[in-house]
Amino acid sequence: MCRLQAILALALWTCLGIVDVTSQTITRRELLRGELGRVYFHERSIYLTLQLRSPIIGVQEGQIVHYNRTAVRYAELGQIFHPKERTVTQTDHHGNRLRTLKYGKANHLYTIRAGKGRTQYFTEVGLKNFVGVAWQYRFGATLGLVKPHYVILRIHQDGADYTDQIRYSPETADIFLDKTKLVGDAPLWKGVDEMQLIPGIHASTSMHMSFKSHTKVVMFVEAGLRVDALLKPVLLMAERPPSALFANLFLTLHIGKRS
Repeated sequence: MCRLQAILALALWTCLGIVDVTSQTITRRELLRGELGRVYFHERSIYLTLQLRSPIIGVQEGQIVHYNRTAVRYAELGQIFHPKERTVTQTDHHGNRLRTLKYGKANHLYTIRAGKGRTQYFTEVGLKNFVGVAWQYRFGATLGLVKPHYVILRIHQDGADYTDQIRYSPETADIFLDKTKLVGDAPLWKGVDEMQLIPGIHASTSMHMSFKSHTKVVMFVEAGLRVDALLKPVLLMAERPPSALFANLFLTLHIGKRS
């Protein structure tokens, strides 16, 4: 009887061991596993994006729904520049440097974006020094904040010199673009009270490379293309046509943690 009980106990212990091993195997394949068997369900990161002289700052939260798939939500602040925009330095008639000037710039376009997306890894996560390669897409709403750009003019009238600040309009086009009268850009806060809001949408696609793809640390870079479409065209440069569609290449660095 004792021998039978011992055999049954050994069989039960073996079965439990097999179930436990199977459970661990499924966990490793279905979820992102950390070192020492820790399982992560969420990831949060802050990120910095570089695109055409315009940094973008944002936050992203991810829900790890499968071992190779993460659903993401995000919000970010940025600015869109015209590709033809250039900064020049104005000089007086003696050749002395005055101030810098964004010649021909008509408006500033700041953006607030929020949306969701997905990161899809091409290979299974699980090795200690694994570098994950993935494709990510994101889409959502864009709120454009359009602020007029003011310039400082030097005006000679009635034997006296004085300065004035003006914005671009069809009526001021000639003097706004007259380099002989331009001194420099007005302070950035000038025109804030005239800001207009224009809603729109955006979408992006990128290749994603994660250097800590299964540990507590979130660290990855991505490079891709983003397109914004606004409901109204925005005039960014006085000598260029207005546009409601903006496309930019970007490079992003994410840093954060998983839990």
